[in-house]
Amino acid sequence: MYLSNSPNFADSAWHVFAAALIFILGACIALLQYRMFRVPQRLAIGLYFWHTIFCLYYLVYSQSNSADAVGYFINSQDFSEIPVLGTSAVTFLTALFTQGLKLSYGGVFLIFNIIGFIGMLALASVVLELTRGSSRYVRLLALIILLLPGLSFWSASIGKDALTFFAACLACWVSMDLIRRSPGMILAVLVMLVARPHMSAIMLMALSVTMIISGRGSVMTRVFLVPATITTAAYTLFFAQTYVGLESVDALTDFVEQLQAYNTEGGLGLDITSMSVPVRMLSYVYRPFFTDGGGLLGLVVSIESLIILLMTIAAVRLWFKRRKSALPGFTWWFLVTFSLISWLVLANTTANLGIAMRQKWMFMPMILILCFSYIGRPLANNQRTRN
Repeated sequence: MYLSNSPNFADSAWHVFAAALIFILGACIALLQYRMFRVPQRLAIGLYFWHTIFCLYYLVYSQSNSADAVGYFINSQDFSEIPVLGTSAVTFLTALFTQGLKLSYGGVFLIFNIIGFIGMLALASVVLELTRGSSRYVRLLALIILLLPGLSFWSASIGKDALTFFAACLACWVSMDLIRRSPGMILAVLVMLVARPHMSAIMLMALSVTMIISGRGSVMTRVFLVPATITTAAYTLFFAQTYVGLESVDALTDFVEQLQAYNTEGGLGLDITSMSVPVRMLSYVYRPFFTDGGGLLGLVVSIESLIILLMTIAAVRLWFKRRKSALPGFTWWFLVTFSLISWLVLANTTANLGIAMRQKWMFMPMILILCFSYIGRPLANNQRTRN
């Protein structure tokens, strides 16, 4: 984490002009996305301006607080290495804009803002599809979810979070119609691979397991996917050994403990490492809560946590009542598999709630969509039961 020496939004006329062009590009994407995502143009424009407000807020915030965005920007200006997956690859991507296009700090922020916004469009597309024909209260809830400050704040800055949020939301959208949108899944996996390779491996495992469980494809295809799943798992272990430097089970244990030891201080740095696994997992997603403190930021996040918690309770209650999910079977299994594996892994390798606040958005879109698939069913179908 860098405590910023405050890179300026812009230092020249080119910086200002380029930033204006990038902002206009984002607005054009909002206007032209309808053929792909089917988000109404007025809503898309509103979401873009909303997302950009949080992008600019994060930019200002990073100039006086510890933020990874500053580090990526500074390191990209003289980056000349052969990039490897993870931090190096994201720094290389940033260097394409700082060295290649000579963009300023503000200009690069706006580029990542567009990446996160496209992810937001993909999420909005699925949520709107699931709530079409629902009561006005459910549709209002859908809008509130799309306007959650945490969603826009963490997906609008330079760094891995905008990329992983984009990849997660795109994967959700693609899974709704995998046959027609399959190139999008390849893109989602590749983007996730660049930013966080272990999450890309989890995505591949979730896809493989879902193909087997859901019965999608021929018998031969599913038989092929069994070794593919094993290969993916082996890749995950190989990556952990070579990239992180693990050589044994003891080394893996030490590595997890090291991850849990990072950043245990701070306003929202409530330590979750000493909690039991179930409590740790619940805390990872549904906290910080009002009793955890954290000032204004803590209050905002607590309200978000309450909304998501109430949505989850409502969805689980309907599931127990055997309400049928509005999602296709393949999509349901993929979202459940990816979110559960990610949730288990991240909750047990994360030090505190401050880190969890941003990292949970790698799988939170899946949980939100699963909730809406139960509470957002059209009114005429409310009495249908799950097969």
